[in-house]
Amino acid sequence: MQQVREGFWKQGKFTKGIHPKSGEEQWEFTLKNKGLVIKYVVDRWSRQPTTEDLVYFYSEGKTLVDTRSFRLILVYLKIHFRKINQEN
Repeated sequence: MQQVREGFWKQGKFTKGIHPKSGEEQWEFTLKNKGLVIKYVVDRWSRQPTTEDLVYFYSEGKTLVDTRSFRLILVYLKIHFRKINQEN
């Protein structure tokens, strides 16, 4: 948990997407903030998500694209944790 607090491992919920050039399926999630779009894509050599319903720990790997308005970053998954149901 110390690595999570220090920012080495982050949390994200990935969905299935399509690679724009190859057409292959990939796991990704996108953040949008003040004109900057950051797309995180799970590296194909990393552990892969098993479902879109879970939140996963990930670490950032190589940045493939870095412009003023768009960033594309490969990520590596660690583990997932279950969502806590707040409606008890």
